[in-house]
Amino acid sequence: VLRMDLHDGEDLDREPLARRISEALATELANGEPAGWELPNTGWELPGDGAGSRNGHGDPSGRRPSVAGVLSLLALDERPHPDHAAVPRGLAATVALAQALGDADVRGRLWLATRGAVATGPGDRADSPTQAMVWGLGRTLSLEQPERWGGLLDLPMSLDDDHLRRTCGALAAPGDEDQMAIRRAGVLARRLERAPAEERLGGTEWRPRGTVLVTGATGGLGGHVVRRLARDGAEHLLLVSRQGSRAPGAGELKAELEASGTRVSLAECDVADRERLGELIASIPPEHPLDAVVHVAGVGGIVALDALTMEQAQTTLAGKVQGAWNLHELTQGMDLSAFVLFSSMAATTGSAGQGDYAAANAFLDALAEHRRARGLVATSVAWGGWAGEGKAVLVADRFRRRGLLEMDHDLAIEALWQAVEHAETSLTVADIDWELYAPTYASARPRPLIADIPEARRALAGTAQGGVGEHDEMDALAAKLAGMSERERERAVVDLVRAHAAVVLGHSTPEDVDILQPFKELGFDSLMAVELRNGLQGATGMSLPTTVVFEHPNCILLAECLVGLLQLRGAPAGASVEVEIANLEAALASLGDGDERARAMARLRALVDGLDGDGRLAPAGAVAQRLDAASDEELFGFIEKELGSL
Repeated sequence: VLRMDLHDGEDLDREPLARRISEALATELANGEPAGWELPNTGWELPGDGAGSRNGHGDPSGRRPSVAGVLSLLALDERPHPDHAAVPRGLAATVALAQALGDADVRGRLWLATRGAVATGPGDRADSPTQAMVWGLGRTLSLEQPERWGGLLDLPMSLDDDHLRRTCGALAAPGDEDQMAIRRAGVLARRLERAPAEERLGGTEWRPRGTVLVTGATGGLGGHVVRRLARDGAEHLLLVSRQGSRAPGAGELKAELEASGTRVSLAECDVADRERLGELIASIPPEHPLDAVVHVAGVGGIVALDALTMEQAQTTLAGKVQGAWNLHELTQGMDLSAFVLFSSMAATTGSAGQGDYAAANAFLDALAEHRRARGLVATSVAWGGWAGEGKAVLVADRFRRRGLLEMDHDLAIEALWQAVEHAETSLTVADIDWELYAPTYASARPRPLIADIPEARRALAGTAQGGVGEHDEMDALAAKLAGMSERERERAVVDLVRAHAAVVLGHSTPEDVDILQPFKELGFDSLMAVELRNGLQGATGMSLPTTVVFEHPNCILLAECLVGLLQLRGAPAGASVEVEIANLEAALASLGDGDERARAMARLRALVDGLDGDGRLAPAGAVAQRLDAASDEELFGFIEKELGSL
């Protein structure tokens, strides 16, 4: 067990944290003394284990203490980041820890602990929406780094001996549960289940009166919401956005709504600015008092957690998280008919490439629970994709291939009204093709979250769900390749990589993927790289680093990496001609004009001229005499012929 003090500020970045972890482990290895990790300002100690190192840090002898797992209590620090006010220190430190563990080559499973971040049922309060953000982040981490993932564990506000025993039992349990809460009733595991249709009947009709404040109202989703609000009798719509009347389409939307008899005001306001938002709410005319709030606003990009910066997280969290909290605090004393939060399915299941966005929306879900526990109205809906609307339109094809279908906006709006009328607190509304989604979601490790969905169980029945750490798929692939020739092995693994790349890219056949073209040129981004890596992990049973796609930047080089990891008996000691040519092509692509390029061209000409009719190199003297004899056409003709044989 290792003891390491984390000091305010300096351990919020990956590099110094990775260095300190490696140095502490090296010291532990040298001294052989037990210790523990101590977290600042929390009153908690973090039990750990050993770890390895890379990038020049740690024990130079190459010895590596065994790492069973890492338990992080960093989420308990809810103070704002010193440079990025929308980002809690605990969230920033958790991101840095996940990144630093990779940099330091610590391979134990990472468990993220929170306290009061989730509500497990009636009477159980979600006292910390801020810590709930780590649950959204963790669900995404489980998709991007399944080989490193342990799970999420929510602790009660006060711990007794029974709680501690249950906590230790949950961490040591051999099963697949990865989202648990420790409570007096026992260890509770999270499940996604349907809200039966019969429970949707009845309810109290929602007919908003007075003023309804809508953030992000001039966007695609917000437009559908305000049209329904106007139709249902809202007397005054206060449409809030950062651009106000200057937002694209704002004028046309205002005119359309006013034509229906609704009073409309366009307000320019960043809802993360508490003072400005307070002034705006105070300016609402008394004849149309504030009756409801609908928080639609939000931004988010696509970036893998391993590359996420706090500047990016600040942009994502500011409007969605700070805006929601400001609206919550500034309206607590008002008699609202509804307080609606637009969340995302990214918070429910995680979404590769959207760790900060998942964290932001997990905050909204927990805020709704937080408000309900205090007798305030609140409904948070975690949406799947809407047809032709919002950020999802940019990745609609990719989501559709994974089984996440786009919803008709009229049906989605109807579902929203039903949720408000039935006083739902937090729910997910999405159109899911479970035959496609479940095997993809569970490709890298089992997902107990969806175990109670009948269609998901049927889709997973008979499919391999070995997960990281089990080698059935690896053994099967090794056995298949063992009887092949060197050339056949290479071709089989290249075909495997090519097929998975085609699925990620949405191509109809693997032949549409150029095996020599770099993945980036094929259109891969960080999210697609994660999807390809996860697909290959599921197919091969191997644990692959998150950066494997960009470290081996085309199908041939990635296939060579997989063959090497398989360590097949009888595998060739050296790389094949095709792999060497691919390496050569990658090296030549990085050359600029000048002497280095000229020397490379001369050596290639010499190599081509040195090949005799049997494919053997001629004597060096003969090559030297004919150094300049080959034309560019002959040189590139040779290269084209060789590459075309792959």
